Amino acid sequence: MISSRPYNREVPAPTPERRRTEPAGSRLQATEKDRSPYRVRISLPC
Repeated sequence: MISSRPYNREVPAPTPERRRTEPAGSRLQATEKDRSPYRVRISLPC
């Protein structure tokens, strides 16, 4: 559990932050990528 906490925090942190800085057009694509199985993968270990 202790190892999963920092791992999940480091993975989603740089991803949404970079996409939030991008324009709305990129934000739409970012939302689709966030809804992809990649986010589900992070939710499982969470």
